[in-house]
Amino acid sequence: MRKLLYSGIALLALGALAFAQAPGVNSPWNPVWSIPLDSIKRTYSLSMTNLVVASSPTTYWQICGSATTTVRVTRFTIAGRQTTAAHADFQILKTSTAATGGTIASGQPFAGAAVVGYPYDTGTAAGTALTTAWTANPTVGTPIVTSAGFLWSGQIFLGNLTTTQSNAETLIDFGNHPGSAVVLRGTAQCLAISSAVGTGPGSGNLMDITEEYTEE
Repeated sequence: MRKLLYSGIALLALGALAFAQAPGVNSPWNPVWSIPLDSIKRTYSLSMTNLVVASSPTTYWQICGSATTTVRVTRFTIAGRQTTAAHADFQILKTSTAATGGTIASGQPFAGAAVVGYPYDTGTAAGTALTTAWTANPTVGTPIVTSAGFLWSGQIFLGNLTTTQSNAETLIDFGNHPGSAVVLRGTAQCLAISSAVGTGPGSGNLMDITEEYTEE
């Protein structure tokens, strides 16, 4: 009886070790516990190349939530060039009202109006979150936290426009660790790229911006 008890405990211990392995690791439990590297969430992306923003920009890129889905912003990438190569200040802020007015970009994918993103899966329903890009400053939305409304702040080097000196894109990730993605609930909540503080992109700039988000 005691031998059977010890054998049972040993089997339970071995099972616990197998279950403790990271999902996807080759193990006897792999067929049951494997998790795909990609998600089944409805995922969308939107980008623009050579966006010309104001030489003293405030908000020039904004994604706003939806009345029918919960939007989770997972990623921005930012790169660009300007007449004189230099570092520029960038901020990302969450607002309780959308930026309005200004001049909306006319180049693809924009045509003077806000647009929805492109789904990664063509079988996915059309997105409902709206994104806007500006070439002339709008009236900035109200930060969720008025005294310190920036979720991210940093400097990005912008290469030289004439010599086509390039710079590596800056990747800003949300939600790729135990922390949450940036959640937008309702059409009034927005996430914006801004240079409202410090020195933003200078004259003759060409900005490349990509965003990624999910809807559920």
